[in-house]
Amino acid sequence: VNLLNRIASDMYYVNSDSIEPYASQAYKLASDINYPEGIAEAFNNLGIYYRSKGIYNEAIDYFFNSLQIMENLNDVNGIARSYNLIGILHYFLENYDLSLDYYLKALEINKAQNDKQWIAGNSNNVGMIYELRGEYNKALDYYVLSLQMNTELGLVNWAANNLGNIGSLYLKINDPLSLEFFQKRLHLKEGIGDEEGISRSNFLI
Repeated sequence: VNLLNRIASDMYYVNSDSIEPYASQAYKLASDINYPEGIAEAFNNLGIYYRSKGIYNEAIDYFFNSLQIMENLNDVNGIARSYNLIGILHYFLENYDLSLDYYLKALEINKAQNDKQWIAGNSNNVGMIYELRGEYNKALDYYVLSLQMNTELGLVNWAANNLGNIGSLYLKINDPLSLEFFQKRLHLKEGIGDEEGISRSNFLI
C-alpha cells in the first residue's frame, strides 16, 4: 500500500494520468487489509489526480474523506497534510480567504511539530495569499520565514524560489531591493545548474 501510494504521489511530476491507477490499487488493497492510513493517503492521491484534471468537486470530496480518517486516528501530521491540500484546492478555485484559513491551520500544526520543511512550504503558501490580497508586509514576513527554513534545510531550489517571490513582491511596490533578491536567486540557480531557473532569473533582472 505504501509503495503504491508513493508511486502515485511521484507520478504527479511524471505523468498525472498515471496517478489514478496506482492510487486506486492502493485504496483497494488498504481496504482489504483494513489499513486506514493507507486509505487516507490513497484518497489524497486521488484528490490530487482529480485536481490535476480540473474536476474540483471530486477532488474536494477525497481530501475531506482523508481528513476525516486522519482526525479519527488523531494523526496530527496527516491532518496538517489534508489542510494543506484543501488550501491548495481553494487556491485553484480562487477562494483565497478559505485557502488562507486552511494554510494557516496547517502551518499551526507544522510549527507545533517543528516540521521545518512543511513550515517552509505553508509559510510560502500563506505569503502568496497575502500578496494576492495586497497585504504586502504580511506576505513578506511569511516569505522570509519560508526562506529561513529552506536555507536551514539546505533546500537550495526552494530557497531560490523564495528569493524570487520576495523580489517580485518588492518589484510590485517599486522597491529597488527587488534587484538584489533576483540576483541572489540567479546565484543559487547557477549553483545547481538549473537552466530554466537561470533564464527566468535573468529575465526578472
